[in-house]
Amino acid sequence: MADTLQLQVYQILGRLFSPVVPKVWTEDECLRQRLGHASVERPPGLLIWIHGVSLGETLAALPLAEHCLAAIPSAHVLMTTVTQAGMDLLRRRRPERASCQFLPLDTPQAVGRFWSHWRPDAGIFLEGELWPTLIHTAQANKCPLVFVNARMGPRSFRRWSYPFLRPLVREMLQRFHVICPIDTHEAIRLQLLGASAGQIRFAGDLKYASAGYAVSPPATDEPIRAAAGRPIWIASSTHEGEEEVICSVHLQLSPTLPALLTVLAPRHPARCATVAAMLQRAGLTVARRSLGAAITPKVNVYLVDTLGELATLYALAPVAFVGGSLFPHLAGHNLAEPAASGCALLTGPHVGHFQGMVRELGDAVQQLADAGELSSALQTLFSNSLLLKARRNTSRETFQRLSAQIIQRVWANIAPSLFGPDVHLDESPITSELRI
Repeated sequence: MADTLQLQVYQILGRLFSPVVPKVWTEDECLRQRLGHASVERPPGLLIWIHGVSLGETLAALPLAEHCLAAIPSAHVLMTTVTQAGMDLLRRRRPERASCQFLPLDTPQAVGRFWSHWRPDAGIFLEGELWPTLIHTAQANKCPLVFVNARMGPRSFRRWSYPFLRPLVREMLQRFHVICPIDTHEAIRLQLLGASAGQIRFAGDLKYASAGYAVSPPATDEPIRAAAGRPIWIASSTHEGEEEVICSVHLQLSPTLPALLTVLAPRHPARCATVAAMLQRAGLTVARRSLGAAITPKVNVYLVDTLGELATLYALAPVAFVGGSLFPHLAGHNLAEPAASGCALLTGPHVGHFQGMVRELGDAVQQLADAGELSSALQTLFSNSLLLKARRNTSRETFQRLSAQIIQRVWANIAPSLFGPDVHLDESPITSELRI
């Protein structure tokens, strides 16, 4: 496939930018890796490269990495990410025979250093990360690539649809041997941008597999267990402006549910000092998780200002509201984790590409427009134990149905293209069913 003019321009700009980078960045290990300098030696033998941009994609990659290693006992895995949260997760939970590095900047120099050191034999990209130089270099080195849990959000779709960029994204997409979109709507977007129908395979959403992988046993969290007997709900992954809504809901419910405990986990913990001050001004007593604060009977809000602990908290809260969804500029967050824990699921109306997950979860999730609807839904659930139990069972059963054999189906679709026809770990059927 001949390089497009757009790729040539992109790489020229990358070469012009590269000499500036070392002068403005320090010798921090993360930044060295972003410049393509490896921190560990390449393991011998077959190396499978798996890339997920941030925390959610990295979590989705972990069970897939374990399956790859189980399927090919002689292989090793290189897992890359872009964010510190993703790297922290990899350092804690990566499988044996797996290395982790930050993804290099997409400049010819950084990618060249990365590739000359690691020389991966196969590559798996998760979700929406498309880097022209990396993809071009993989093809030039005869490294087969697949794109799993593939999606193209509305903003990315509009950006790649600009006439000048269309040839570049078409060239990148056509270099993947297989593309597994999360649903039919994403498949349509990807084909409009240049993927061919022959590349598309439907296997399911890896976030269901990673949600089950992440569930922690309830006994692992002493502060929440100390609040046993109180009505508890969690508002997770909230964004700026949504914490005020959660505060308003708690205050509305307080007269009828005086023992209510709200567990609040903002998407970005760096904002938690500001959130705590807002809650205290409203007259609520706040305990912050990072400080090891106890949940006494007087505590109204348990503020989770840490990362990577939602699975534990979902396992201890019967009701979960998933934020990033109350305002039009937001685009939702993963509902699979609370579903895996059997939470009664609530979310807002603005869920972006997670609308497909909302459709799949069906009666297990309730979408609410504002503070009034959220308050009413919580009041109904906490005043009717039979309804709450039924909603929790529906979440758990729906999740189990949706998550069954996800990893095996993804593997069955990608393994022949990456390694040849004889590498299947099991005989799970390849599905081509469209999911509307």
